[in-house]
Amino acid sequence: MPNPIINKILFVPSKSRYELEVDKRGDEQAARKYFSSEQVWEDIYDGHLAQKESLSLLKQAFPKIATIDRSELNAENISTHELFVFLGGDNHFTYCAQKILAYQCKYNHDKYVMGIVLDHRKSLGALLSGEVHKLIAQYDKLNKGEYNLEEWTTLEAKVSNGVELEQPLPAVCDYFIGENSRLLMSRNKVWIDEQEVTIDRSSGILITSGAGTGSGSWYDNVHEVMFGEKDIVPRTAELARVMFTEHKSKTKLTLLPGQILTVYSYNDAKGILVPDSHQVHGCSFDIGSVAKIKIGDKKLRVVSLN
Repeated sequence: MPNPIINKILFVPSKSRYELEVDKRGDEQAARKYFSSEQVWEDIYDGHLAQKESLSLLKQAFPKIATIDRSELNAENISTHELFVFLGGDNHFTYCAQKILAYQCKYNHDKYVMGIVLDHRKSLGALLSGEVHKLIAQYDKLNKGEYNLEEWTTLEAKVSNGVELEQPLPAVCDYFIGENSRLLMSRNKVWIDEQEVTIDRSSGILITSGAGTGSGSWYDNVHEVMFGEKDIVPRTAELARVMFTEHKSKTKLTLLPGQILTVYSYNDAKGILVPDSHQVHGCSFDIGSVAKIKIGDKKLRVVSLN
C-alpha cells in the first residue's frame, strides 16, 4: 500500500544558541560579555550563521510553507497541518514531537513528523532524516508518497502523590526518574504489574523506548558500562527497557504492551520524572509519589527521506 500524499506541511525551526543567549541576557553586547572565552562565543555565533543560512535556503525553496516557533505548537496549529518538519537537532525534535504525541493522545488524530538537521557540524541528528539540502532535493517525493514511514513506539506516564495527579508529556526516547540533583542518590521501589521487582539506590532509572537505545544515547552509554555490550532496540519494537543508572546494580527489565511499570518514590529531596530530558514537560516525583508508566497508546509517525 503506497504512503499517503502529505500536503499540509509546517516548518518548526529551533532557535540558535546565540539567539537564546541574547534573549536571556537582553542584548548581544551583554551576552557576549558574559562569556569568558571568546572562542566559545565565536563558535556559538558561527553556528547561528550556519543555521540562518539553512533556513534562508528553505525559505527560497518553499516560500509558501508556513514557519512557526515551537512555542506556537498549539492545538490550533497542530490540527490544521499534517506533517511537521522540525528543523534543528535531536533535542529540538523530541521537544516538539512530545507536543504532537500529547495532541494525538487528547484528540485521537494522528499526525506525521520529520526531523531535519540545521547545522550538521553541531548536531549528530541521530533521530533525524538528513540535512536541508536533502530535503530540498527530495521534496517532490513527498508529493508522490515516495518516502519512508515508521511508527515509533512511545511511552506514557501518570504520577500521583495522593493529592494531585500529574501527567507529563509522552516520551519519544525515555523517561528519567530520580533526584533533581545527581549529587543525591535516588531511592525507588519498582513493580511490573503485580510483581515486585526491586528496591534499590541508584543515580536514577531510565525507561527507554527503541528510539532511545541508539549508539551514543544515554541508555547506550550506561548499558555498555554495565554489561560491556550494546543493546540497540528497533524504534518500532513494542517494548521498553528499564535500567538503573548505577553499574553495580545490574538491574535491567523489559516492559511490554499491556504491562504497567509502577515506581514508588522514596526520594529524600526533590524527585523528578522527565521525558527525553525536557524538564519543562516533566513533573515532580517527591517521596510518597507513585508513577505508572506504560507503552504509549499512540505511535510517533516519522517520515524520512530515501
